[in-house]
Amino acid sequence: MNSRFSLLLGLILTMATGARAEWNDCPTATGGRQLTQWRETLVSKIIENKYEEVRAALDNCFGTNVPSCYQDMNYYVDSRRSPNYGTGAPYSREELTIDYSDLPAEFRTGEGLVRVPSNIVKLSQERGWKTLAYKTRSSGGFDTAPNLFMMNISTPEREVFLQTQPHPDTNPEATADNPVPNPSNGNISEGMNTLTVITVDKTKNPPVGQMRIMSRVGDEGYRWNNDITFETCTSCHTTPLRPISPLGWRNVNGTEQPMSAADSRTTDELNAILGSYVSWGKRNFNGREVRLGPPLNSQPTGWAPENSPTRQEAFLRECATSQTSFSYSGFGNYRANLQMSNPPQINYQRLGEAMNCFECHNDKNRGKLHDAYADDEIQFKIAVDRTMPHNIELNKDERIALISCLPAEKSQLRDTWLNSGEWMKQSPCFGRQFATPPRLPLGQTPATSASPARGARTSQQ
Repeated sequence: MNSRFSLLLGLILTMATGARAEWNDCPTATGGRQLTQWRETLVSKIIENKYEEVRAALDNCFGTNVPSCYQDMNYYVDSRRSPNYGTGAPYSREELTIDYSDLPAEFRTGEGLVRVPSNIVKLSQERGWKTLAYKTRSSGGFDTAPNLFMMNISTPEREVFLQTQPHPDTNPEATADNPVPNPSNGNISEGMNTLTVITVDKTKNPPVGQMRIMSRVGDEGYRWNNDITFETCTSCHTTPLRPISPLGWRNVNGTEQPMSAADSRTTDELNAILGSYVSWGKRNFNGREVRLGPPLNSQPTGWAPENSPTRQEAFLRECATSQTSFSYSGFGNYRANLQMSNPPQINYQRLGEAMNCFECHNDKNRGKLHDAYADDEIQFKIAVDRTMPHNIELNKDERIALISCLPAEKSQLRDTWLNSGEWMKQSPCFGRQFATPPRLPLGQTPATSASPARGARTSQQ
């Protein structure tokens, strides 16, 4: 009788306190499954805007020792509870990835100015640095592209990229298709008004990048500053680094001439680093962590839930031919034009697989293609230099279809993304994780395959 009464009483108490138990009954096991299940419960409450309750539950269960797979959720909850903060305070030395004194002596004038050595090409060969004079097909520089000159100084602790803009070619129209800059003053090392400096601290996990824009001071050089730029750069940069796309590199369009084999190899070597994942970093304001860069919940292009109708043939057929041609205008009168065949030659299974940009662009392996990232930058990578999607070969009709279907899917799934909380669930729970998982060194990427992407199977199969 007593045991029955105790059981009944336990059931009544469980029903009466069910809602409270949801918050206060912490995971009793250290396995990944229970941590994942409890995270799902908390995320569902966050979607309902119950930030204070979730904060209390996290504090009750973990205190300040939150598992690593909960870190994104932990940060997002705090950012929603207290969204107003500033990021304009001057950077301390500890927050900087580099200071003026860390530059090689050959670049410092002693007056706080940065000057590119006149013998930079020879000096780089002696010091093991990389240099490349090229013409850009896409974004890059702030003066009169397409002529650009990039320098890379690599040490075990940091990467330093400096880029200037040599003077325009003597006859730009006549040499528009020639990938080698021919500056009118004959000096490839002399830039014009702007120097871009991007530095990466490789001792951090993940590596942290910072971007500086420096202005020329007469003939003396460029004025060094510690004004870190990120707010205005995210429309073209998913991370502080971004690969370059020189004229004549890999896939050419129209009448452009191919690069030399040596310049092509240098471009590949630079892009192996420039394509690596690098964080925008974070700062501390009044004891609170503030991550720099795009908002955590920004909807990424190329994301879809498992078995999404947007990856099925019916949806793809509807969006694939919404535009049948594509034209691109870049720097220096650069043009690329694609026309879809009639009838279109489209493999819808392959197109569905190619939609899964988020597989790599997830802010873990590569920067996320967030809401503020410009559509024309995505279109350029797909249709012009054709280095994306990775490991999937598409014909020109499928590339035109892809640049139509990606925004169509994003619009279709906007509410689905916001209700998914997916941005808080990217790190898998393998147990009571309190350490940050290791990352690959810069220039190395995880092995990938062209296996069907999640949710990409179509009715052709």
